[in-house]
Amino acid sequence: MDKKRPVEEGSRLGREVFGLCAIFRGLIVTLSLATFDGRDPWINHSISNVAKIYNKAGSFGAYLSGSLFDIFGMGAWVAPVFFCVAGARRILGAEKWIWWRWVGFFLLALCVCMLGAASDMGAVNIFPRNTPLHNTGDISSHGGGLVGHILYSALAGFMGSVGAFLIWLCIFLLATQMLTGISWLQITKLSFSVMVKSAQELALRLSD
Repeated sequence: MDKKRPVEEGSRLGREVFGLCAIFRGLIVTLSLATFDGRDPWINHSISNVAKIYNKAGSFGAYLSGSLFDIFGMGAWVAPVFFCVAGARRILGAEKWIWWRWVGFFLLALCVCMLGAASDMGAVNIFPRNTPLHNTGDISSHGGGLVGHILYSALAGFMGSVGAFLIWLCIFLLATQMLTGISWLQITKLSFSVMVKSAQELALRLSD
């Protein structure tokens, strides 16, 4: 019994250290993305005679946020969520996710990228043009990043904008179900029962 206790404590300590580090990685990525500034340099954006770094995470944050926005666009915000969720789960000792949970998380990130690309191309109007939410700094207005534009352009070119939206919606629903384990059938039944009950109550009020 005494021999097992140090092993359990060591396992718990390692799990909590790993989780804490993951959460702080998420916070650093969040700080980097939130304070991104187009006046800072990054891998795809060189500036001569840099006098000041505006990103609150310094040069590391400037290069990290610029690269993430270039590649993933809006999908870059999935990264800090991933680190924080993974860290919290480790600290709380939650069971490891089954592989399809990770697949759902990955697909959801791709959906965010494609949504940003669709916004850039005018297929949907998520954020008004020329606003900080749509045009983050000087990132060429690519809300979908390189990944989002490649995926959306391929889908829209092959199936049209409406077909691309239907494929996107299907992937989004599948990703949400795989990630959270919710049942769309149960949600549909519950929504239908609520609508029927509301209609019955309205009919009774009108009859009175």
